[in-house]
This record gives sequence, C-alpha cells and structure tokens, in this order.
Amino acid sequence: MELFRQAHLETCWSRGQCSQLRAYGDPAARQYVDLDLIVRHVDISKTAEVLLAAGYQSRVPAEAIRAGKIPGEYLFRRPGTQVIFELHTSGRSVIAAFAGRRYFSDKIAMQLDGQPVPLCPRKTICASSLFTVRTFWERLMWISDIAAMIYNCPDLDWQRISASASDVGAERMVRVALLWPERLLRVSIPKQ
Repeated sequence: MELFRQAHLETCWSRGQCSQLRAYGDPAARQYVDLDLIVRHVDISKTAEVLLAAGYQSRVPAEAIRAGKIPGEYLFRRPGTQVIFELHTSGRSVIAAFAGRRYFSDKIAMQLDGQPVPLCPRKTICASSLFTVRTFWERLMWISDIAAMIYNCPDLDWQRISASASDVGAERMVRVALLWPERLLRVSIPKQ
C-alpha cells in the first residue's frame, strides 16, 4: 500500500482481508490466497509498473497492459512467495463492475497490521455477493463472509447497498446471494 501511496495511486481493497476485518473484526479470521484491489481503469498501467518495479510478475504481458487490452483482472505474483495481488478495473471483472468513478467516493480507512487501508463497506458486500453468485456458491466460507458482514455490521446502509447494486444492474444477483446467508445460516436480512 505504501508503494501505491508514494506513486499517488488511488486503490481500494475489495473482499479478502478487508471484508474479514469488517465482517469478523480480524483479517486472520480465515485463509485467503490473494489481495484484491480496485484500481481506476486509467491507472492500471502505472499500477502495473509499480508492482513490476517491486519485483512482482504479471500473467498479462506489460505490452498488453500498456496497449489497453484490459481483461478486467490482472494477477501479479511475487516469485518465491505466496503473495498475489489481483487488480480489478472496469472491464469483465465482476468486482470491477463497482470500480467506476463513484466507487472511491465511499472510501473509509481501516487499520490492517497497524496500517490504514482503504475500503468501501457498502461496495464490499455487493462485490462479495456478486463474486459468490458468479462462482456458483463454490465455497461455504464466501456465504459465511456475507453472513458475518450482515450480522456484525448493524450499521450497513441497505438503501445505499441496493443503490450500488442497481448502479451496475445487479439487483437480482445481490438479492439471490443474500438468500443463502438467510436460509442456510439463519442471518436476518432486512426487508428493504
């Protein structure tokens, strides 16, 4: 995050550690394999350069990134480690559906390992819901994450969550995703 701050790049965490922090109060509440970040479409080339200069390798060739061949999700791995950054931009990424200009307007800072990290709480529940639906509810832990966010965050603004889903035409997908925590894990979902 410090590398991005020094490069004056605005990023925002999505899902992963920050949803765990928001849902469970602890980013180590469960395992995860990558760090998901939302990046503005116009900043993807510069963000990729920062990661490449820091020793990360990209599955997408740098020339393709510079040429604007945007797959929506860019994976960067640091050799010799298990550290993976997954950058999401506008494009085909489900999470990136929320990466428009308004995404960053809801940003708040939360502490992760003593460092402030940016995240957008109302977008996180939508992105997690869409991801869970897109992956056909492959893992119970993803449904559990949504349930924990709902249960442990009584301050969720459901009207704004609904508006976020509506902004990208995903109201039905989010509603379907919210059925599982309610029916399977008995978490009460507000009627609105």
